[in-house]
Amino acid sequence: MNRSNRIVRLATALVWVAALALATDTARDRYAPGAPPPSPAVVISPDNGRAIQPYLAVLEQNSRAKDGTRLMSRMTVGVKGDGSSATLREFFGPNETISFREIRFSDGLHVSTDEVRQMKSTTLNLAKPPTAYLRDPASQCLRNLLGEVVNTSETILGTSDVNGVPVIRALNGKTESHYAPSVGCATLKQVFRDGGRSLGEKTLTHLTRGEPATALFALPSTLEEVLPSVLHRIRDPLLAAKSDALYNSRRPATNQ
Repeated sequence: MNRSNRIVRLATALVWVAALALATDTARDRYAPGAPPPSPAVVISPDNGRAIQPYLAVLEQNSRAKDGTRLMSRMTVGVKGDGSSATLREFFGPNETISFREIRFSDGLHVSTDEVRQMKSTTLNLAKPPTAYLRDPASQCLRNLLGEVVNTSETILGTSDVNGVPVIRALNGKTESHYAPSVGCATLKQVFRDGGRSLGEKTLTHLTRGEPATALFALPSTLEEVLPSVLHRIRDPLLAAKSDALYNSRRPATNQ
């Protein structure tokens, strides 16, 4: 890749980060940590009558490299009233910026992106409704809105609160997640542990009850459609072949 192409791609990534920053600034204005959040907005799911609570939540983790350089990672999750959901994971280091998104639209379209490398993989799965990816507050957030267990290895540790919002603390391996039943089981905190030792945590910086920013679901026209083995840099040949075969079997009828 020549220098001019690198500059163009970096500029595109920075535009996206700026757009999301504007969206999360709006979220910050609507919910200040420590203040009571507004009443939740509730939408009834068309496939099973369960309530879907739209929201936007942003968690951040700050750390330092061995040389003292500041590192920051951010996770942005948005759920729309129609059941669509999007997760943006970003990492900002001294020499590298990483930005991946997973978007599941209510019509069954699933898009994975690499914002920095300007790539995407698009599939269509009509067999699984969007509520399969949303946790059910009535199950202490351990099941999805279809009644299925999300993760069999996840166990409840107890209850707590994050900035005044009641949460359920659940452990899955080395990750402790704090889910808020009153906000559609949004993850408001994550703690990473190794035995009794904390390895770091992601903390809530923004929360909006209601429809998330549209920028989180917008797909730039500059993204190139690629195989998932290319998008995710899968090195194992067997795993790459399996991933690409599934991708090819679920391609939308029209070119996305």
